[in-house]
Amino acid sequence: MNRILASVLVTINALLGFVLIMGSIAFAKFAFEHVYSGQLPPEAFPYANIIIIGVPVFGIVLAAYFCGMIALLALIEAHLKAIKEQGESYRPNKARERSEPKMGV
Repeated sequence: MNRILASVLVTINALLGFVLIMGSIAFAKFAFEHVYSGQLPPEAFPYANIIIIGVPVFGIVLAAYFCGMIALLALIEAHLKAIKEQGESYRPNKARERSEPKMGV
């Protein structure tokens, strides 16, 4: 059950990061198109150049901040699993279980 919940958390984390980054890019595109086409007055976005460049950068930073720790933990878990599997391939075969001698009665 824990493995399923961890997988779901990693998936939700990836989706959240994707939505944050794509949302910030979409907002910057919206601002660019509407300000420079004349649909919105320039006073609506007084610093349009800064918004167009800064919002996607802010989205990436925000996604890294909110989603980075869970992604890092998932990466560590994957590396530990690979190390465990690699170590098991070098482990010698286990000794056979001890059998008790049969005493003749």
